[in-house]
Amino acid sequence: MQNSESTNLMLYSLFVDEVESHSNSMLIQFKYLELSINSRNNSSIFSTIKIILLLTGQLSLIFHPSRNKYKKRGTALVKAFNLPDDTDFLSSRKMRDHIAHMDERLEAWHSTSSNKYIVRNCSGPRGVFNGSIFAPDDIFEYYVLDEGKFIFRGDEYDLAALCETAKRLLIKAKEISSYPKSSNEFKEYFSVVS
Repeated sequence: MQNSESTNLMLYSLFVDEVESHSNSMLIQFKYLELSINSRNNSSIFSTIKIILLLTGQLSLIFHPSRNKYKKRGTALVKAFNLPDDTDFLSSRKMRDHIAHMDERLEAWHSTSSNKYIVRNCSGPRGVFNGSIFAPDDIFEYYVLDEGKFIFRGDEYDLAALCETAKRLLIKAKEISSYPKSSNEFKEYFSVVS
């Protein structure tokens, strides 16, 4: 029977692998996003953004679990990955929830929109719809090309910053996983649980 420390280290090793896999997948999606933008393919742009947001939600659950019994694991991983405060968007699943619960967002929009005009799958410069017949809640999916920001019903998500975070997470995951999980170097990353 394995002791508790080696079991914990094995589990942390699995989560490091998950972070590496999700970060890598996100960076692949960001390449697809760039190709979609360059080819002006709005359908592909928004399909790719949705995948990126769902992957972000999965990372969010790894670092910021919703159940209290997993908070210790989340705290240990945040410390091991040296996540700065400017990655708050990883702790918030709001944008992922918008995408995952689109049915509820459409129902809410339909019951509250005064003019029943809706913007979906559009990209361009900021302010295109300012002063028009569209209220902020009517703008469901808008990508501000020159800023790398995704807007959904007034909420903004900085995809450019997310891409940089995914790069940092991938580098750190590879660094951590380069050490055998029984090594002192690996254990130091998770000293908060020793």
